[in-house]
Amino acid sequence: MKSSPADLQEFRFESGERHTGPLHRHEYITSRYVWIHNTHVWRPPTDVYETEQSIRIQVEVAGMEHSDFSVTLEGRLLKITGCRKDHLERRVYHQMEIHTGDFLSEVDLPVSVDPNFIRAQYHDGFLLVDLHKIPESGGVA
Repeated sequence: MKSSPADLQEFRFESGERHTGPLHRHEYITSRYVWIHNTHVWRPPTDVYETEQSIRIQVEVAGMEHSDFSVTLEGRLLKITGCRKDHLERRVYHQMEIHTGDFLSEVDLPVSVDPNFIRAQYHDGFLLVDLHKIPESGGVA
């Protein structure tokens, strides 16, 4: 019996994800085939601004619920992920600009923030994430 790329039992995952802009690439290798699966991950419009006390991130993602988001902080990298559901009924599009499916917004924070104080709220199509800045120790030598 010949194997084919669809015989997933024979595949092993190799090399993890490689980020190539908005496209994630997964490679599955067998002795005969390389099967490449691309997953489109879109990036919503994201603003980052600073106040005296905090760093604020505002993400424009209409049509979602508060529970559709995941916000994680790894050092000074803030990741906002989620999935905007597609329409259930079949449609014939004449123009399509509204992204659906998985999204990712990564923000390199300009200053250190307190990982114990992160507030996120979703209202009117915007996710607002508020992070308290850690005061810089500006001691004079």
